[in-house]
Amino acid sequence: MHVMSRLLAKNGSLVATYPLTPDLMSRITDEEKRAFGLQSFRTPSPDLQIDDMVRACEGTGFQVLDKQLYLYEWHLDAKIFLARKQFPQIFVPLISSEDNPEKQALIQNLMFDVALNPNARRLNPDAIAELGSPPTFQTVFHIPLVNLKCSKL
Repeated sequence: MHVMSRLLAKNGSLVATYPLTPDLMSRITDEEKRAFGLQSFRTPSPDLQIDDMVRACEGTGFQVLDKQLYLYEWHLDAKIFLARKQFPQIFVPLISSEDNPEKQALIQNLMFDVALNPNARRLNPDAIAELGSPPTFQTVFHIPLVNLKCSKL
């Protein structure tokens, strides 16, 4: 935002789009958290994430005029995504290369379940399996986003 503030003329406007991290840990049981050492991992609430983004905008000379939350539908080839076995950045603190295969499978399943079933309350232990074998060609991931309409002061 600092660079944008420097480039944008006074009273200029922009729309900043940020992804929101869903509440990952609410989907797994306390027993799973203990078994895989995930008790201390916390996901900030969407409201807290948005507040942080608004503060970042305001701290660089912008006034936030409007906020819009929505679910973006990302259509992708699940085969490629699964083959890469790369986790989005939010999952990096949860895993390491030395983790046991059961923990890695839980985290991978959590990642897919959050994206495939954004309104679910509990983890679907078969989220990856339900992609099909082989995975279906096109899969729709749901990514929560917020647009912040800003004006430079």
